[in-house]
Amino acid sequence: MNIRSLCLVATVLYACGTDIQVEIADTHPDVDSIELCQMDGRVYVDLVLREAANQPTSIALLVNSNEDNITTSGDGDAVIMPGPRGDGLQGLTASPIGTHHRIEWLTCSADETCEIPERITTMANNTQCACITDPDMFHVLQSITVIAQNTSGHTTTRAFDTLEVTSTCPVR
Repeated sequence: MNIRSLCLVATVLYACGTDIQVEIADTHPDVDSIELCQMDGRVYVDLVLREAANQPTSIALLVNSNEDNITTSGDGDAVIMPGPRGDGLQGLTASPIGTHHRIEWLTCSADETCEIPERITTMANNTQCACITDPDMFHVLQSITVIAQNTSGHTTTRAFDTLEVTSTCPVR
């Protein structure tokens, strides 16, 4: 039951003289699992989002700029730039049991620039972006940090270490 329906039920019961208490739990999004895979010469981030209230969730994916075959717009951590295929970073569906998303990690040359949507850079507190220079030579990512924020503004940060890039993406 969503919050609007719950409020409507509470209002009707109150109007009928019923004394009720409604407790609305803070729900925080979570990333249940994450994998990296290749398909058609592109690298994808596969992840599962969980969110108890089914709220749309946006994510920022942070990587270190010192990784091999990654180009960034600066030093230190940078936000993965999504490509044109896949689900993107904003307004992703989430559910209590988990919803699968596949996000393309943009491939670009070392001298190209990329821009991350403002909502994502604000969430990540980082304006640097990261894209992959050579997907065929990209085999292992040492670490990735996922910041997930639902429409209520609740945020969860989770780090994952040593992700191998599989040669194919799983069928979902």
